[in-house]
Amino acid sequence: MALRCYNLVAGSGQDAYYTYDALSLSQCSFWLRTTVNLMFVAAPIVLIASAEDTDRGCASARSAKEIYYADSLLKGCRQRIGARLVCVLLILPLVACQGPSERGRSGPARLQGKVLDVLDRPLPGAEVGVTVERWWGTKAVTNTWTGPDGSWKLELQKAPRNGVVHATKQGYRWNARALESLLAPGTTEWVAKLGRWGEPEDFHKLAALSGPALEQASLDVLARSYRRPKEIMETVFQLQDRLRPGFRAAAKDPRAARNCAWLLSLIADEQDLLVLLNARVLWSPEARTGDLPLWWCYADLAGALLNPPNEEGWVFLRERLLEPGSSWAFGVACDALVLSERDRATAVLQEARARLRESGSTSPAARLDEALARRAALGPTPESSNVLEVLQWAVRALDVGDPERRYSVLGKSFSRDGDRALVAIRFGWANCTPFYDFVFKRVNGHWRVQGVWLVGMS
Repeated sequence: MALRCYNLVAGSGQDAYYTYDALSLSQCSFWLRTTVNLMFVAAPIVLIASAEDTDRGCASARSAKEIYYADSLLKGCRQRIGARLVCVLLILPLVACQGPSERGRSGPARLQGKVLDVLDRPLPGAEVGVTVERWWGTKAVTNTWTGPDGSWKLELQKAPRNGVVHATKQGYRWNARALESLLAPGTTEWVAKLGRWGEPEDFHKLAALSGPALEQASLDVLARSYRRPKEIMETVFQLQDRLRPGFRAAAKDPRAARNCAWLLSLIADEQDLLVLLNARVLWSPEARTGDLPLWWCYADLAGALLNPPNEEGWVFLRERLLEPGSSWAFGVACDALVLSERDRATAVLQEARARLRESGSTSPAARLDEALARRAALGPTPESSNVLEVLQWAVRALDVGDPERRYSVLGKSFSRDGDRALVAIRFGWANCTPFYDFVFKRVNGHWRVQGVWLVGMS
């Protein structure tokens, strides 16, 4: 879950526009000019230092032959450095005149727009400005602040071609867009959406609410971005009994669906899984493209479906196995089916293997052969009241490349009632280090595996 969460943090700023083309061109030009300037400054210093070193060599020479060779070296050094210095002096004006600051659009430019949060509410007091890359660094051209309705206006006497318009506010993710795209014909205004940064304390505040107030506040909190995912996971896991009603209500909203899928899959309760399987916003065609990139939530949900609560769950796992191109979800679905206590898991693996072989996907089919072998050798879940003993049994189902499966426990968290446990482990050997998260549930005094996720490699 950790890697999924990091992807979430990186991509949670909805409608975030990044001007890769404009910025990369200006930055390359900036570094090229900086390098030439350093050469221009360093060349005379090297010339003087080389001359002094050679003069000292001549003074310390013990014979006429040594003096002759030292003098020849000095002349050659001066000629080479002189030639390079001439080249630098010729190239420097050509490079310097290519900066974006010298290539502006003629005439004034008028810009306007709004700054909203991801829930489409206006953000007053946000800063909107225009910057441009000069040869000596980034320069702010102008800036303004949004009004009570989130609107803003800017007027430029001369719009720099490689300028960037940015919107920022303290406590929010920044948003930027190329100025040139806003000056295109037909473009009237720029609506920038800023995602708010969230903290673990937000979930403690949620836990004190109930009813409609909890549902509305959950939508606000789950639409935010989080920079400390592990702390969020531990906090939510401890407060899950108070948070789950609000999470289930927010799962129907696309603006909070990503975080809902992540956190409800982590809790891995049957009612929550039914909500996610029925949340069409996660599985619609728009979820794979456009402004709603939710496809990576598939791995989160697949890891929680060790024992699917309905037919849709089995269909979902089979679809993940038949899409080997999504390797992360494919691997998580394999681990979940190997650890499943249902006999049908074997049939799903066999069916997917046959269909992959028919389509010519031999490598994924071989991975399913290995999964079936691990499932056959695993044996039943041990009856134990010690969660670490069940963990030791569960790691035998993982394809980690190490026959001994050496691992260390990074941390454990328990729910308030003590019936659920979240355990993070790390495998370690020479080549790579995979990280896994496990969720366990106590049933009749014995621990059972409820979820398994490969969270990252290092």
